[in-house]
Amino acid sequence: MKKTIRLLFLCVLTLLLLAGCSSKGISGSSEKVRIRLQGQVAPFSAILANEKDAMVVDPAKVTSLHISSPSNEDLEALKYFVNLKFLRIDNYMDNGSREPLDLSPLQNLPLVGLSLAGFNAAKPLSLASLAPVGSIKTLAILDLEHCQVTSVKPLSGLTGLRRLSIKDGSGVRIGDLDSLSNILNMGVMSSEIEEAKEWNFGPYRDGEPLLGLLVSNGNSPSEVEAVMDAIADKRISGPDPGHTDAPEPSVTETTAPAATEPATEITEPPADTAELYYYVEYETVTIAPNGEALITLYLEAYDHMGNLAWVTSWNNLRSTELMIASKTVAVGGKLFKEVTGELYCLDAVTGKRLWNFPLGGGGAVLYPYKGRLFVTCYYGIFLNCVDLETGVILWTLHNPAEYYWGHLLYEKDGAIVVGYGENQFLKISCEDAKILDRWVDDTYVDTSIRFPAASATSVLSGETPLQYDPINLTDGDHRTVWAEGVPGYGINERVQLWRDIPADIRRINILNSDNASSDGFYDSGRLKKIQLNFSDGQYIIYEVNPEKTSNLRYINLVFSKPVTTEYIMLTILDVFEGTKYDTTYITDITAYPW
Repeated sequence: MKKTIRLLFLCVLTLLLLAGCSSKGISGSSEKVRIRLQGQVAPFSAILANEKDAMVVDPAKVTSLHISSPSNEDLEALKYFVNLKFLRIDNYMDNGSREPLDLSPLQNLPLVGLSLAGFNAAKPLSLASLAPVGSIKTLAILDLEHCQVTSVKPLSGLTGLRRLSIKDGSGVRIGDLDSLSNILNMGVMSSEIEEAKEWNFGPYRDGEPLLGLLVSNGNSPSEVEAVMDAIADKRISGPDPGHTDAPEPSVTETTAPAATEPATEITEPPADTAELYYYVEYETVTIAPNGEALITLYLEAYDHMGNLAWVTSWNNLRSTELMIASKTVAVGGKLFKEVTGELYCLDAVTGKRLWNFPLGGGGAVLYPYKGRLFVTCYYGIFLNCVDLETGVILWTLHNPAEYYWGHLLYEKDGAIVVGYGENQFLKISCEDAKILDRWVDDTYVDTSIRFPAASATSVLSGETPLQYDPINLTDGDHRTVWAEGVPGYGINERVQLWRDIPADIRRINILNSDNASSDGFYDSGRLKKIQLNFSDGQYIIYEVNPEKTSNLRYINLVFSKPVTTEYIMLTILDVFEGTKYDTTYITDITAYPW
């Protein structure tokens, strides 16, 4: 069936198909697993050997797995796949067995996507229970096809679910769809939504598919619509305080300081949080007598009340094809920044320059990890490992001809991964620069901190319930926005993003106003002054200065130390007025660990 072929797990470009295996089974240990099932695995580097009737893999490296017609004994071996993110189980290679599959081994896996599928309605995949699936809190995508699903109540705790697709046929009816109303994050566009419309598959409202939820089990459109309405209502008003599965606190019930008071009446935070600083930067351009454009880069520090603490600058910089400076990284009471090929270390409180040295290349990316600063560049030395305290270079990986355009750094399995060239990656030991793995992958690497739920004190009425919903602030889509819904520009209106587990935030990026078109940005209200509150009691006040930014669309803030929080609350204190509409829009709010 064409719709089945389009499933997410068959879109992984690096899958290796093991065909024609005559024997069955999955067995092995945490170091080595032998797969004798019809299957697929990614990445390619996880494969240790291809035997006549089996594929031998390193289970710790496997991130995507597709197996057909496994037994419960086979599923037990999944416990070794400790980094498995995407899993598909089907019975397309039907061996005649109707043994109900016990999915218990799945509940401890860090799965992001799960697909369970039977060959067709006459040969469904037999499941002992969906309860283990309901325990996988990391799940964002869940596809159930021909699994004879009659109850979705076990899934009600999957508050981070972004897409749920269920298809069994008109003869199988789900009796408790209302239990899905607690899944607040559904409603995010997925690659299958437009295809669902094309194939007339799933429930609709006003000719459009209900985003994030595809159900084709004999339930009436009104039943599914009622669920979507309940989800939309909970997003706008916040979850029921008595519901233990919903993230707390809601916007209207938060105890963070000054959430309901004007900016001039803010209560001071606890003493141990009073030294929170944040940093912003901007550039100015002057024309030299010879006509050359010279750039001055400013880095400014503000206390939590928005008072200027210090400013430093780099003068007479010449523009090249690269950015003149890296992002600022704050760690251990210090700031680190590359400017035109030179790495600088500054005291985070005073701005005093502590040390600097040339990197031998520009366009640098900085990443602190385990007391070290890792630096890669578009040009020059491929990777430097620098001691955060002293600035001493501990080791250097020089630039072989095949490594170029280093543009991404992140940690994985205790090692550093460098993204370079076109979709190429190297995994490198932190201790000795040894190359541990190498692969090609066109998947976008998102290093942001996820906030799966959102609510607001008001929401503008739209053509659809989700058009201006606050959850749009978390989707990374420049075409979707949150809009406040009170008369005027929404002064003192609040929007809040939250998560179940606290995270350490060191950077927040806000995409201001409506960015769906160039005209939309100026048509509506734009943030001028805001207050950000966090669940650890800290907060900051920030005001946009049009003379100190070349792009009013972006508000980029770096913190002097990590803010440990379950939520981000933004309060509108002042705005730039729109040319057409007296409504304030925000496109995205994104948080990062660095």
